[in-house]
Amino acid sequence: MQEMKKIFFFFISVFFSINLVGQNLVPNPSFEDTLVCPYYMGSLAPIANWHSFGNSVDCYHSCSSTMNVPNAPCGFQYAHSGEAMIGLVTYVWQYSPGWPNYREYAGVKLIDTLIIGTKYYLSFYMNCAGYLPGWQIIAANKMGMRFSTVVYDSLTPPLPNNFAHLYTDSIDRDTVQWFHVSGSFVADSAYTYVVLGNFFDTLQTDTIIFGGAPFGGSSAYYYI
Repeated sequence: MQEMKKIFFFFISVFFSINLVGQNLVPNPSFEDTLVCPYYMGSLAPIANWHSFGNSVDCYHSCSSTMNVPNAPCGFQYAHSGEAMIGLVTYVWQYSPGWPNYREYAGVKLIDTLIIGTKYYLSFYMNCAGYLPGWQIIAANKMGMRFSTVVYDSLTPPLPNNFAHLYTDSIDRDTVQWFHVSGSFVADSAYTYVVLGNFFDTLQTDTIIFGGAPFGGSSAYYYI
């Protein structure tokens, strides 16, 4: 049997030189390329190539006075590499008013369409922000990535249908160190997009409450 062709697919905050065996298929992989400096929460518009694929993802950059790296409004943190990072809600407590299975997703169109039957290597870094104004902070698992042949937007997000091509079962509550998530998969479709977030529902997501007062509810918020 012919050996399966391997294409390296390094993701967030990883620098990788293109060579004969692979390349990074994610454009602007560490969010460094910005169109304008971000100044408010709830928009990925300042980050080149990336879009909100569900609700209101945030972006941070050292150029900003309000969405600054490392002095971010949701908790002090240096970017894993470079000067930028994004932040998203991965879980909201099911009894928080009006927030059943609320998730935020960031997505991007791949540089090349994935080839069916080809093995891809996946990797990203995450960090528990530790603070979201007005919310009790929860640490949660199931943060991951999922590939798609269709594009989503902030009003039509992917469903939390308990499937992702890569995710972590560990609950990351470390607000200092970046947590590395990695793996691989064999493409079963000609995927053109990759999406970041928690694709699992409340019953399938494990959590730990560790800070804040639940004035607006309880949520898990992570930097990527």
